[in-house]
Amino acid sequence: MALEPAFARAHSGIANTYVLMNFYGGSPDGNVWPRAKAAAERALALDSGLAEAHAALAHVKYSYEWDWAGAETEFKRALELDGNDATAHQWYAEYLSLLGRTPEAVREIERALALDPQSLIINAEQGVPYAQARQCARAEELFLKALEMEPAFPATQYYLARCYQQDRRDNEAIALYQTLESKFGQSPTFTGSLAHAYAVSAKPGESRRLLANMETASQSHAGWHYMIATVYAGLGEKDRAFEWLDRALSARDDQLVLLKTDTHLDPLRGDRRFAVVLARVGIP
Repeated sequence: MALEPAFARAHSGIANTYVLMNFYGGSPDGNVWPRAKAAAERALALDSGLAEAHAALAHVKYSYEWDWAGAETEFKRALELDGNDATAHQWYAEYLSLLGRTPEAVREIERALALDPQSLIINAEQGVPYAQARQCARAEELFLKALEMEPAFPATQYYLARCYQQDRRDNEAIALYQTLESKFGQSPTFTGSLAHAYAVSAKPGESRRLLANMETASQSHAGWHYMIATVYAGLGEKDRAFEWLDRALSARDDQLVLLKTDTHLDPLRGDRRFAVVLARVGIP
């Protein structure tokens, strides 16, 4: 950047880096998404034909701005510009899966895999559309296949653990979550999922122990709010769950995009307040 400030691909690379920072650990200062948007828009101002910048902007639009229609426009533009961009196909698959558009999501992730068959994350995510559609037998088959490539890849281990929970194989899920938390330390995703697994497997004491740590951590990092809500849902404390969903909404917690498909929130779906939360995130 110091050598050539007007190099569009450098700005696009920065935008994609910020997007990935959320997936692989989040941002302690909460400014990753605005930075990703600024970098993507700068890249497109310099070169409107950069597919990867459109894909990054699409991710910002639905994950942070909750502009689902705008995100789809950007994904389609990215793929129109470069139909061989494996990451754009992968990210579009994630978007479609979150909306329950399973056949389209499967098509996109399979296209991504054909373009980049050695990608660990694309192999891991091949089962995600099925898992989010509650077709866990097929999802588990694909996750186990992905683990053959790299048994210690955390994303695949996490997705498999979520499948185990769907099938109420709670002890197997807990073992995987414990492995992830011991390796990577306390984090909203791994610690929150472990706390939820304890909550629904008749281990409320263990769940509340982790929950206390999560609430303390949330005082300095808003990324915990959504996962805390899922734990309270698992404990059957609906009012507390909605309280933390409200906090997640105020903080624009990017995990709110999971609302439509997250099985951890199933105890809340019959409550009229859940439809209000969905509407605020703009999920169609």
